Amino acid sequence: MRVTGALLYQTPAQLSSLKAQKYSGRVGRSAAAKAFDPAAIRLVVVARIRHRHTGYDEILMRTDDRKFARGEVEEQVDNIVHLWEQG
Repeated sequence: MRVTGALLYQTPAQLSSLKAQKYSGRVGRSAAAKAFDPAAIRLVVVARIRHRHTGYDEILMRTDDRKFARGEVEEQVDNIVHLWEQG
């Protein structure tokens, strides 16, 4: 995954620092993520998009159904990922 300017944490080091914070509750604190594994970093980016750029949290609060909320914003998340990959 190639993510460009739209991401708040724009360097791999900043992104790694964010995802590796102990007790942060963030996705991707595994050894693979710390080694900049593309799949682990993608999980972090997708989670950030879901929470910061969609109505996911509002849907989750309203329905208390994580699977449903993720399904509701999945297309929006995919579209944002695609835009970011295009640079």
